[in-house]
Amino acid sequence: DLWHCKALIKASGTHRYRRIFLSRAKAGKRKLVNEQEIRSLLEKTGFEEIICEELDLYEVAYILNNAEVVIGLHGAGLANTIFCRPGTTIIELFGWHYSCEYWFIAESRGLNYAAVSCLGPDKTQGNWSDLRFKYSHQEINAADIYIAHDHLETSLKSLGIL
Repeated sequence: DLWHCKALIKASGTHRYRRIFLSRAKAGKRKLVNEQEIRSLLEKTGFEEIICEELDLYEVAYILNNAEVVIGLHGAGLANTIFCRPGTTIIELFGWHYSCEYWFIAESRGLNYAAVSCLGPDKTQGNWSDLRFKYSHQEINAADIYIAHDHLETSLKSLGIL
């Protein structure tokens, strides 16, 4: 429960501020098509890959509470940013589906939020008015995501992360 997470965080003593990449490798939808390539870029710049499904809630809370930057695809893992300290930078990668719940979390917690627009699985930039005639809402919501290496690198530079 939340009380135990807070107790673990307080008991941790020293804090190591980390750069975290929340992977969706084990998720059923909205996976990063070129995750291996993007993971390599992020690891070279000091990011650690975290797969929330492999950790318990206490571990996730501790890791995110000690993060300086969290980058992740739109999905449930970003809900864990409620454990981040104020001032943490949250970068949401989204494809065809975008909704603002993680921006709301960031605003309410004093986090720095940025959204980076990515491409759909077919490497096209979808827009709602076109996609809704081709796909169902469920297909749009579940679509995998592609981000070009140079687009992510440029985005991270513009945010002062690189």
